Amino acid sequence: MPLALSRRGPTNSDDTAFPPIRETDLDRILKLIPTELLAIYTAAVPVVAEIPWRYAPFALFIAGIACTSVPLYLDGCSTHQAARWPQYIVRILAFVA
Repeated sequence: MPLALSRRGPTNSDDTAFPPIRETDLDRILKLIPTELLAIYTAAVPVVAEIPWRYAPFALFIAGIACTSVPLYLDGCSTHQAARWPQYIVRILAFVA
């Protein structure tokens, strides 16, 4: 299943159309970052402060940057529709922000 969602509306006359959900800019940015990565990163940040290695926070940040594009790449491999390179850059910049 591709990462893009279908925007089809109700098909039957019995179905009622739902009102549109208003999105903020933050909502749109957070949708670009995989939920699993956000959960792991936010759980690991407090723990990394206790590691004696001084580059541990930077290593966690670099690992997060590397992992932002993996789901997009794997989705492109499974659907045979590779994402264009600007999508990778936008996802990485969204994670950095």
